[in-house]
Amino acid sequence: MKILLFIENEQQGGLDTFCKNLIDYWPDKNDTFVIVCNRCHQGIEYLKKIERAKVYEHDIFLNWMLIKKLDYFPAILKRLISKLIRFFLITSQRTKIIKIFNNVNCDTLITINGGYPGGETCRQANICWDKIYNKKSIHSVHGFAFKPKKIIRNFEARITKRLIRSRVKFVAVSEYVKSSLINYPGFESKVTCIHNGTPINNSSKQTDSNIKEELMIDDNCIILLMLGAYNINKGHEFLFRCMQLVHNTHPHCHLITCGSDKVGMENIQIIKKRIYNSNKIHLLPFRENIHSLIKYSDILLAAPQHEEAFGLTLIEAMAESKPIIATDVGGIKEIFGSNYPEIGKIIPKDNIEMFANNIKYLLDNQTIRKNMGECGKSRALRYFSAENMARKYHEILKQ
Repeated sequence: MKILLFIENEQQGGLDTFCKNLIDYWPDKNDTFVIVCNRCHQGIEYLKKIERAKVYEHDIFLNWMLIKKLDYFPAILKRLISKLIRFFLITSQRTKIIKIFNNVNCDTLITINGGYPGGETCRQANICWDKIYNKKSIHSVHGFAFKPKKIIRNFEARITKRLIRSRVKFVAVSEYVKSSLINYPGFESKVTCIHNGTPINNSSKQTDSNIKEELMIDDNCIILLMLGAYNINKGHEFLFRCMQLVHNTHPHCHLITCGSDKVGMENIQIIKKRIYNSNKIHLLPFRENIHSLIKYSDILLAAPQHEEAFGLTLIEAMAESKPIIATDVGGIKEIFGSNYPEIGKIIPKDNIEMFANNIKYLLDNQTIRKNMGECGKSRALRYFSAENMARKYHEILKQ
């Protein structure tokens, strides 16, 4: 079977990791993959390195590509243009998607969408697939489903209705995302939940660089790690304020953050200087081999302040036997399960002092850190392995 993975994305990150894990752990080794992706995606070179997959790059015009060039326009006008331009792009986008499908000649389709409505070509891909082949496809949703703005609500509703009428199975990466999707009429019976998975007991082929040596951090210092895009909603400011409290009693621990979005990183750097400009807080740009960062860290932190679909970086840390401390936002609760004290700590999103106190608690208790890490790895193996994830997607296509 030749499987088409259709993705629309700008920043490199979790969707690319999902593609790699899905392909690497796909149960039928005779199947092959074609990844169709917009050429301007920053993770395109990463996708090209995936074995068993060919990458087809396209230049379909996307409305957010135009909006990025309108920096001198007022924000409200940019938003208006962004919404209105969709009306004029839809026909040309569908025509080009159909042409791509004819060129790649695949047997089935999995669309990978960062949210809902999400990528403007993602839904069109499933609709076009149904129109041409009248075959089943999957629409995998990796982010929260939002209601469209009033100005395009009717337009978006028509696209959603057409998508629901097609032979598409919706997959949500968490029960939290699923609950947001079924708020759309017609989704109730078409959505299933398959949690994202990560490799367990996997030996990375990449060379591990010692982050302590790279940043000239003493071997005895404890590393707190945050992985995630430099987005205001990810909680960087929250963690900077936490570190102020932590350093009052534990001055030798370091916080390392790593993520995509260069412009976002610059903005977070400004916030750091304003809030707590400590030389023990290190902001790193995106890197493919996060395994080495996790390996040399002691505790994984996640502090999202708004919607969080799932939290792939948390299970990646659990797979490396690292304890986690996170805010109670969105799908993160599903990672912890009902026995969350065993794998880490989950804290109300607005309680900086409690978050800081739990960091201090784990800093002072190495045995507890170790036990939590071992329990986390066991839970990741049972519920969040890449093998289980890939098998479930495979089963849907085989039904």
